[in-house]
Amino acid sequence: MRVSALVLVALCAACLCAAEETADTLDMKDLYTGHPEEDGKAEMARMDTNGDGKATIHEVQAFMRKSYYGEGEVEKIHAATGKTNPVEKKNHIDDLVKKDATELIQFMDTDKSGDLSLQEVIDSFKDDEHSMEESEETTNVDVDEPDELEEVDDPDVLT
Repeated sequence: MRVSALVLVALCAACLCAAEETADTLDMKDLYTGHPEEDGKAEMARMDTNGDGKATIHEVQAFMRKSYYGEGEVEKIHAATGKTNPVEKKNHIDDLVKKDATELIQFMDTDKSGDLSLQEVIDSFKDDEHSMEESEETTNVDVDEPDELEEVDDPDVLT
């Protein structure tokens, strides 16, 4: 689920601008191993900057900003929205980062403490792994054989 939430956040940013990797943000796909314990610990280390075992809203905001709002992405967002005033541009990005971080914590914070624990981050990778498997099972469609069209005798059905 956690990875899905991060992907959702990335897709929201991509909706505002063309997707293009830049050197000023993390390449998230290269950071994950597919092992929930390892990935959760590594993710928590990137979020929990003071090392107290909890990722607070401020730490998650900093993580989101670094991961998804590098200079290149920010420029694209501003170009897509037409914002030119420096204060307005900064406030817009601050609002996006706050919104994304809040949504991520709400999504992952299973004990509703307002911050993320290592176990919650690990669990989100486990949940995501499980939901990905379910998604793959339900999206396997046989595309080799075309679906047969049902004949309709009533011409009013087509209008």
